[in-house]
Amino acid sequence: MKIIGIIFIVVGIALRYWVNKRRFDRRAITGLEMFSSYGKARLTVFLERLIKLLGLLLIAAGGILVLMSLTSPYGLHRN
Repeated sequence: MKIIGIIFIVVGIALRYWVNKRRFDRRAITGLEMFSSYGKARLTVFLERLIKLLGLLLIAAGGILVLMSLTSPYGLHRN
């Protein structure tokens, strides 16, 4: 479970980084995001919010899985 949790955390961080990088790259010199149309702006913002939420959920789930694997008596190999 620990490996899956770590993978979830890494993927969640990567998704959030990717969205933030896209937003940064869209900014003009004035600091405003530039879109070619209103519809594309609304759709892009909506999808990016969903992706960031998914990333946050993956990070939280990964953290829970890692903590569960650390506290589980079955995860420890005792001789």
